[in-house]
Amino acid sequence: IIPWVEIQENLTRKIKKVPLSFVSYAQKISNCCYPCHFLSSSSGMAAHTVFDEAVKRGALEIIERDAILIHWFNKIKPKRIILGHTLDYTETLSTNLEKLGYELILADLTLDTMPVVIAMAVKKDGEFPFFAGAASYERKIDAIKKAEEELEFTVSQRMKHRNKLRQKIKDTSLKEIREPTDHEALYLKPEMFKHLKFLFEGPVHRVSENELYDKTDLYSVLGAGGFKLYHLDMTAREVRQLELGIKVVRAIIPGFVPITFGYGQEPLGMRRIYETPVKIGLRNKKITETEIINNYLPHFFP
Repeated sequence: IIPWVEIQENLTRKIKKVPLSFVSYAQKISNCCYPCHFLSSSSGMAAHTVFDEAVKRGALEIIERDAILIHWFNKIKPKRIILGHTLDYTETLSTNLEKLGYELILADLTLDTMPVVIAMAVKKDGEFPFFAGAASYERKIDAIKKAEEELEFTVSQRMKHRNKLRQKIKDTSLKEIREPTDHEALYLKPEMFKHLKFLFEGPVHRVSENELYDKTDLYSVLGAGGFKLYHLDMTAREVRQLELGIKVVRAIIPGFVPITFGYGQEPLGMRRIYETPVKIGLRNKKITETEIINNYLPHFFP
């Protein structure tokens, strides 16, 4: 038995049905345990007091994860972002990271839709050599700040629980990767650091003020690219009963590469992995699935 749920296209409001396990971790419904046909993740999940804003934020997370995985499997060196003028938050974060022995590096993962930025804390010697945060937003400056905030939180938490992290790194092995924190721990091993270097050794790109503040409309970009955005209201009954005004949604953009966790679990059949880099000039020819498999390593993003 496969339970199905209805999702709605954002512009036309047309309804389609997808298997429940495509959009939800929950496999127990009406006291029945159903089989899982998809590897569930939280990609595309968002909450907000405004329903449309929740859908938008969910869609932006999908775009962020898609960009990370496409860069990872194609080993594309993203452009390093050099800011044309000082941003207070960036300067403060950079100073704080330097005190811990890290260099703050920003890189542009933007593909064919919205701005995507990855913020990295890199330490070329010593333990815990790499942490990252990423974000997609309508303005590049907002993507930078959100990625930096995510990075700052990650570093703060890892330093707070460093003994636990040391044990996690020790216990993690390549083919035993199962959950998000395993992916991070794997690349904190000294011998794995070399596999991350392409992420922060790309060509330098000085970002102008106009580029920072230019706004890209999500719906216009998706429409122009022929992409459809669907959503599903997943607000829990308990949340509705509290009348908090919070909406929880799942956004879905068919064809975009979802993030998955576990060794060998990435969806290598997704066409965007092969076609998008060539389409936008990041590669001269398509990478092949055989090339990816022969050089396979699980992604680094927790």
